[in-house]
Amino acid sequence: MFPADAERARKRAEAKREHKASEAYVTGRRSNQKGKRREREVAKLLGGERVPLSGALEGHPNDVILPNGWRTEVKARRSGLAFLYSWVENADVVAFRESGRPWLFGMTLQRFKLWLDVADLRRQAVAAAIAALERGADRTQIAKNLAIEAHERKSGFKAIRQWLAAENADALIFKADRRDWLVIMDEKHSRNLLSGTLATRI
Repeated sequence: MFPADAERARKRAEAKREHKASEAYVTGRRSNQKGKRREREVAKLLGGERVPLSGALEGHPNDVILPNGWRTEVKARRSGLAFLYSWVENADVVAFRESGRPWLFGMTLQRFKLWLDVADLRRQAVAAAIAALERGADRTQIAKNLAIEAHERKSGFKAIRQWLAAENADALIFKADRRDWLVIMDEKHSRNLLSGTLATRI
């Protein structure tokens, strides 16, 4: 190897070492590893499968595929969605939206797991409950001991909508540190889930 080539190779190797030692590289790598851990955690909890490379492969979008075929986005943050965490403490399902926008529905992962096995809720009952929300009800019953609580705000759900829109995800599964997992979906998927018709994607 010529001296000039050797010097260039040495500089490249030195630059690579410096890059790997940089705070940005270490932070990004740590964040990437945390994301993979969270995706594996969700897949294990729900009996689904983690998508390789977090959905970066063509034809395999999103992070985790659930047993019912739903494609989900998994997000874990140090904090966030405190309002939603407070809402789900008092209801089985929370319906929330910005003024004039479609409803979004949220619940705990524990409740979601229970409803994956539900087959006896009728579509008409779900439609009636959602219609009651549209008429302005603050709380409506789907079935005995099963309630949806409604909340409306002027703004604040942009990030949730963007996450759900990512690669046409069927559901968003979110976790803030030291809090429970939350499952969030749009109205179509909520109707599908609550009525027990989970065999196919909408």
